[in-house]
Amino acid sequence: MDRKEIVLKYLECFCKPDVASLENLLSPDFQLIGPLFQFSSSQSYISALKQDPPEKSKFNVQQIYENDQGVCVVYEYVKSKDSMLIAQTFQFQDNKISSTLLIFDGRVNS
Repeated sequence: MDRKEIVLKYLECFCKPDVASLENLLSPDFQLIGPLFQFSSSQSYISALKQDPPEKSKFNVQQIYENDQGVCVVYEYVKSKDSMLIAQTFQFQDNKISSTLLIFDGRVNS
């Protein structure tokens, strides 16, 4: 898989939710920085997801970009009847996601 495909697989696994498959996409030193949570390892992130799994949801990609530093995807995140626009950047190490920056406004659109 190329880096864009890995990002789309990550979003697909998160929205299913399929935490086991999601874990395979992350490097051990994975870091997530977001408005609600921060994690400094794949183990802590996966443990949190197993403890409180995300609701089944879907995503609609608006734009996706790739450069030497990584991939950025802007997508509509849809859960139940609510949706929000999210921008997320991904960096890679050895074809695994090493970090992601999650940006969104927590006010949902119905």
